[in-house]
Amino acid sequence: MTIQPFQFAFSNTPVGESIKDGWSFSHNGFYGLIHPENRANLICTSNIIFFGDCFDFKNPKHFNLEIIRQLNDLNFEDLINKINQLSGFFVLLFFDRNHLRIFNDASGQLEVFIYRKGSRFIVASQPHLTFPLLGAENYDVAAPRYVIEHKTTIFNKTPLQDVEKLIPNFYYDVTVSQLVRFFPLTPLIEKTSDEVAPQAAFILEKTMESLVHRKPAAVALTGGWDSRLLFAASLKYSENVKYFIFNHKTPEAKSDVDVARKIVAAFSKHLEVIEYDSSLLNSPSATDTATWKKDKRTQLLSAYLQRNFPGHYIVNGNVSEIARSFYDPLPEKLSSGDICYIIGAGEGVYEKQAVENWRQTVNGHLHILDLIYWEHKMPNWAGAAKSVFNINSLVISPFNNRYLLSLLLSVPRKDRDKYFSVLHAEILKITDKKLIEIPFNPTFKHRIIALLKLTGVYPVYRKIFFRLRKLSFSS
Repeated sequence: MTIQPFQFAFSNTPVGESIKDGWSFSHNGFYGLIHPENRANLICTSNIIFFGDCFDFKNPKHFNLEIIRQLNDLNFEDLINKINQLSGFFVLLFFDRNHLRIFNDASGQLEVFIYRKGSRFIVASQPHLTFPLLGAENYDVAAPRYVIEHKTTIFNKTPLQDVEKLIPNFYYDVTVSQLVRFFPLTPLIEKTSDEVAPQAAFILEKTMESLVHRKPAAVALTGGWDSRLLFAASLKYSENVKYFIFNHKTPEAKSDVDVARKIVAAFSKHLEVIEYDSSLLNSPSATDTATWKKDKRTQLLSAYLQRNFPGHYIVNGNVSEIARSFYDPLPEKLSSGDICYIIGAGEGVYEKQAVENWRQTVNGHLHILDLIYWEHKMPNWAGAAKSVFNINSLVISPFNNRYLLSLLLSVPRKDRDKYFSVLHAEILKITDKKLIEIPFNPTFKHRIIALLKLTGVYPVYRKIFFRLRKLSFSS
């Protein structure tokens, strides 16, 4: 077993030499292993072990060390408030007297898996990094075959015995061996798009400033809303920013490329269209065994990004989807089976129990559809993809900030429509109205949805097809 960039394994017992090519350390009774390239991404203070990359929009010139030093002397409540304002991807172990709590970033973009059995405790970025330390790979006997084969995680529940995933808005309390929800603990105060737009634009712009202060950035640009917000946020710093898009050679991809070209042309910027050889998906890769979940397509795209933008932050719009009413409209009351269907799991006893365990933590302070996307989809889709990407190319989502997401989610759901977002349009207007004059996702699918919404048929269609289990939630 070989450790890769931005992978880690921390244990309360020595890790030994069972994992190769790692750099080991010990701190506060913990033993850790990271890739030698990431020694600058590990910060240890008297109260904290931090690993990853974080950005503070309030202090865009600060690096990881300065940010974490400011966290060290905070009390528990102030620590949470500050963590909520950080972007990036990270794991943070906070030692408070005889208490140890483990936090991750706002939407689980650095995956964190926790093994706990008896006195043995391991925290790792990938479950398979625990196997050499344990000498075994044990699966839950109740897990369905497809769950084991596809390594399906349902919220925090993995198919591995005694291993769970740290999902967003929870910390892991080592003392009591359980996840504890710390957000949202109170209802969000509803705000208008006009109120939120300037604050959101400011946070995105300052986050982009923080990124380019450390290294140049390459921003992914498509025909959608999220990447256009990042394009707007990057314009002040465009001398240190490149813009790109992958040509996936599909009708929708052609539309994306056409729109992206119009956007950069309107602001006299250059767009790099990356062509890639999809036949390489079938060829073996040096990173095939580097992550628990295999993703040949992401491995391939990551290699192209490394080749085209060495030494850059790759910036994409993932995580913004949390605030875009992605699953609307669906029935108001959802059963555990309904939620299983939404997240793409089966509707058996194992899956429903995993969902029901998560539902017991839901307090009604945020719409359940927003929470499903945030706490299941983001860590188990985008987080898993970044685990593959970051071996070669460091991918950052500026929207991955709980404070920013809370602002966006405070706007009424009707103004956060997945396809036609009033909020996103208001944010773009602050930079330049040209950004909303160029069409968004002008595909046949979007034209049909626009017509269904205009005629009032869309909610009826969604409700019927949901009950028939004919909807797709993959995009």
